[in-house]
Amino acid sequence: MAYRAVLFDIGDTLWHSADAPPAAEFRRIAAERARDFLRDAGLTHPDPARVSRVAWDALETAMKRARATDRIEPDYAAITRNALADAGLAV
Repeated sequence: MAYRAVLFDIGDTLWHSADAPPAAEFRRIAAERARDFLRDAGLTHPDPARVSRVAWDALETAMKRARATDRIEPDYAAITRNALADAGLAV
């Protein structure tokens, strides 16, 4: 039988790092990436760390809700756009 698709998952399902950095390091990296994204997109926000935190919190909430209800994968882009719009940033 030929393969028609391959599914790659995230979230420690297929891969787990026992030596993952602490949460504070992930937040620092996320803030840097948010800063770079905003710059590259020609957008500004006084607190890139807040941008990354707002987006992450919204995504995490959506994933938890999906797991607890219909198990339908959330629309991550729409969730992020809506969360950032609520934080005053139009993406």
